[in-house]
Amino acid sequence: MELPEGLQELLVDTEGEGDVSLYGLKQASRVWNETIDARLKAMRFQTAAIAEKSRIKDLGRARFILGIAIDYDMERNASTISQRAYTESVINRFGQENTKFSLTPLDPSVHLTKANHRAKMKSKQYRSFVGSLMYLVCGTRPDIAVAVAKLSRFLDIHGQRHWDAGIKVVRYLLKTKDVVITYDGRMGTELTAFSDADWAGNRDDRR
Repeated sequence: MELPEGLQELLVDTEGEGDVSLYGLKQASRVWNETIDARLKAMRFQTAAIAEKSRIKDLGRARFILGIAIDYDMERNASTISQRAYTESVINRFGQENTKFSLTPLDPSVHLTKANHRAKMKSKQYRSFVGSLMYLVCGTRPDIAVAVAKLSRFLDIHGQRHWDAGIKVVRYLLKTKDVVITYDGRMGTELTAFSDADWAGNRDDRR
């Protein structure tokens, strides 16, 4: 530790050693906890159980959290999560409840590129649209992840084609809103995954 100005001239070739932990060091928080713990105990403070200081009410098993419904099957030792209600709200919000459904979330023949049509798209909440779909991806719908990832590339520079591509995802959700994810306790823990590369798939810069 470097000496402060004024002492450097008096104590030449001398280094200082701190008897406390400096702020910012990885051990500082632990040293602070040990110090305050010792001080409080010296003042005859006693550790109390959390139930004595805070009121906790057992509401039972969670059934609905942040738009995700949870169902338990104790016989199978399984849990199922679903976002049907949230999916229906997205479908209704963007006016697709009475339209024809789609069998796929993404048309392979459609290649989205940058389109600076902010004036024309001003009345449409594209970012909110993509964000609504992204919440489904993070929750229970990994099957639309690729389509939503493509839409999210154009949050700043988008046009009508991007909006139409998003509507196609919603129409796919109209067909598959009952899809759920089940975690079965009887199954093994083996994780199976697949990945692929999109070589030069970006039509704007060929990345």
